[in-house]
Amino acid sequence: MGSKIVGTAGVLIASFFWGSNFIVCRGYDLPSDGMHFVLLMSTGILLVGILTLFTSAHEDGDFEVVFSPDGLIGGAIWAVGNFLTVPILRNSGLGVGFATWCGVNLVVAFAVGAIGLCRVLPGEALKHPSLGAAGVVLAIAALALFANVRPSLSVPSEGDHDDGARETGADESLLRHTGNTPSAGNSQHDHDSRGENSYGFAYLAIEETVLEQHTCEASSEQSVSGNRLLGMTLATVAGILYGFQFVPLSMWHNKVERAGHMFDQDLPSELILATRFFFSQFAGIFLTSLLGFSIYCVCRANRPLLVPPEAMLPSVFSGIVWAVGCAGGMLATAGLGNAVGFPLLLNGAFLVNSSWSILYFKEIQGARNLQLFGGAFLLIVTSSILISLAKDG
Repeated sequence: MGSKIVGTAGVLIASFFWGSNFIVCRGYDLPSDGMHFVLLMSTGILLVGILTLFTSAHEDGDFEVVFSPDGLIGGAIWAVGNFLTVPILRNSGLGVGFATWCGVNLVVAFAVGAIGLCRVLPGEALKHPSLGAAGVVLAIAALALFANVRPSLSVPSEGDHDDGARETGADESLLRHTGNTPSAGNSQHDHDSRGENSYGFAYLAIEETVLEQHTCEASSEQSVSGNRLLGMTLATVAGILYGFQFVPLSMWHNKVERAGHMFDQDLPSELILATRFFFSQFAGIFLTSLLGFSIYCVCRANRPLLVPPEAMLPSVFSGIVWAVGCAGGMLATAGLGNAVGFPLLLNGAFLVNSSWSILYFKEIQGARNLQLFGGAFLLIVTSSILISLAKDG
């Protein structure tokens, strides 16, 4: 029962914070490649990781730091997937790219949890695996519907403060509403909002938002440049990486439970055991992001595109918000398993993110869009119910 409580709490935390991540940097004019933003975001993530060291002690006050290679690998897996976001969006667009990597992510997470990885990670006990599989299929169908939604956004033109609403393509509008995964209302002509990372995937990758400045200068068709096959391939790779990001956590959790102790002490509570892993995961994200930014600086002859000063603190804060959501994701995975916890939190983040979009920012209007969104919403809710029923009681 304790594991279910921890897992359910994790799903709720991850759903809210990953689903609300776009609010922090919305409205800031970010560089087009997103690399500096990723570094600042990872700094905020590391700060949360450091703070968790002081909240994950044993009951007797033990503060020995867990610095697990499993966590470093898990963080690196997510960070590499995050680096792929910009080329994915440039080649296939947000609608197709987002639906592809999220769909693959769901399938991989469920399959790894239900089937396992040979002797490395045993499969999880599911009372009704067919219900879980059906739930994943419905979630993918919901993504397909959502990819066809074309939000109507109010875009003030340069030197003009009139609120003229126009219907944009899915790629452009969703990128716009990614003010960099977070929220504010800035009237920087076509840069009305930047950096929101939909579906919690910062999940997924906040850099998707920085491409908005390109999409504002071209039509929906022109904004998707390059090779669509390449974009789809990269989206598939990113989805696989995101689906595996919490697998090292499950492996570490199983190893510690088999050992029956930690630092020559009895195992702590389920909650404390899960939180001991956070620092390693977040350190892996920071170190990989730092390495990526260093390589980027070398490739640009030490002339990187930097986030403007006014957006630096929000960029760090966006990492803090994302890290809290990720912590919830790890609790969900530890308590409910990869096959149930991960798909549930992704569905929840989608619902929260979409609620911000339709209820607060009023970005989804028109009968067709509302019908598509409503259909996706119902499919996600049904999907979550089926996935929940799949878990062994």
